[in-house]
Amino acid sequence: MLKLLAIAATLIALTPTANAQGYVPIGLDQAAIKPGASKLVLTRANLAVKGLSGLASYVATVGVPTREPAAQFATCANPPTVNDIGGNFEVKRYVMTRNAASNLNIIAGIGKADIEGSGSQLIAVFDYSRTKDCLATDGKTTVVYGQSIRTIMTFESTDAKANVTFPLVAAAATVSGKSSAVSVKNIGFDDDTMSTKALALSGMELSVSNYADFNAKHEELLALAGGADAAKRRVERLGIVPAIEEDDLIETMPKAFAIQQIKDGKSCEDAKQKFNNSTDADGIKLITSSYASLTGGCSTAKPNSQQIAKAKDYLRGMKVSN
Repeated sequence: MLKLLAIAATLIALTPTANAQGYVPIGLDQAAIKPGASKLVLTRANLAVKGLSGLASYVATVGVPTREPAAQFATCANPPTVNDIGGNFEVKRYVMTRNAASNLNIIAGIGKADIEGSGSQLIAVFDYSRTKDCLATDGKTTVVYGQSIRTIMTFESTDAKANVTFPLVAAAATVSGKSSAVSVKNIGFDDDTMSTKALALSGMELSVSNYADFNAKHEELLALAGGADAAKRRVERLGIVPAIEEDDLIETMPKAFAIQQIKDGKSCEDAKQKFNNSTDADGIKLITSSYASLTGGCSTAKPNSQQIAKAKDYLRGMKVSN
């Protein structure tokens, strides 16, 4: 059990099914922009993060002033360098309250009027990023550095746990009759062509009618990011890893077990039968949802080679046994 707890705690920071994509996106320190404008120091303890379906996350802030941008976030004494950042880009998706987006200071570039909508307005953040983390100077906070194409959108929804996607945002804008304000940022890139494309995208207001055009232009920008050479890349701070709550740790155990079973080529039904605590209804549900996220469903069908490889990647060389 102790071994499983340790692995589960590690997986919280590594896998989308275990911990809401691994990090919470942050913006710039306000102290560097407007000295004296804010005294808020935002830490991992102020973040409430819950994993949603479709590998997305819901982010809220707790115990902090309303709408006040953080004066500063944690930093590492020796952050990663360009040579430390490599591998494939991954998409990380978030739904945030307006308050959290303000506290995290990631809505700069979207006009104030655009973020003062109704009480049902939420902020969607899409990070197309590749990263490397390090321990901050406070000895507690894990800080994530790297490069990202960060797309920020406003949208109207009464469902704070919506499985956020571009089509959902476009549809919400059409249904509500309020276009989605958009801001696209190239974080960690010095490329004029990319800057021009990001600026053009930021000038659009997403709706169903222009979704196809927006998506095509966005894909062009992502392709440029993937092909950018080292001379046009730099390393910037992207986010911080939230604190691990006891409930999250307990919830992660069945998920870690499910990922191991997928890696071993076992079906969802096989995994549920093998799960030691078969009377734990919540645990069985978490195994089912983990299989749904990684394999597309829960049945007697065995995972395919791509799904097994994905599970193996999530485990990062660890083994979960019961």
